[in-house]
This record gives sequence, C-alpha cells and structure tokens, in this order.
Amino acid sequence: MDHVRGTLPVVHQSQSEQFKKELARLGYEFSEDIAELSFHREGLLESVLAEILPLVEEGGWDARKDLYLEQSNPDKAAQSIYERGRISRIYPHF
Repeated sequence: MDHVRGTLPVVHQSQSEQFKKELARLGYEFSEDIAELSFHREGLLESVLAEILPLVEEGGWDARKDLYLEQSNPDKAAQSIYERGRISRIYPHF
C-alpha cells in the first residue's frame, strides 16, 4: 500500500493544534518537534494533497513554500514528491 508522509513548519502553537485536530479527525497520524509538524497516512499523494491543502491554507501556511509531501511504497521503485508547489515523479535508473 502507498504511504504518504508530510511536513509543515511550526510557526504558532495554536495554528499547529488546530491542524492536528483536523488531521486526527481525518485519520492521520502525526508527530511534532519544536520546529516541524510531521504527519502520515496510507493513500496516494494526489488524494492527500487534495484533502489537506484547504486545511494548510486555512491554517495560514503557504502551501507552495511550507508543505512537503512524499509518497512511497516498498513494493514499487517509483516515488512521488510534492515540493514548492509541484509534484515530481522519481524513477530509479537500472
């Protein structure tokens, strides 16, 4: 199964708390350190992006600058990354 993990910088604690509540309601698991909020769940990058993008913007983050998402699957060699407002596909070279 594909797995997506993402990160956002922690700017204000109240901003992060509201975002974490919404993530928990949607079934995400998360962790937080002093500077970064990390979250993950099973699914496809595009689905996660569509689901959390409104929450990111409502929380006051700049999705192009702040949001990082990475989709991986141990059974597949390809990887998808959302960074700086773009989705990139990375394929291994054999």
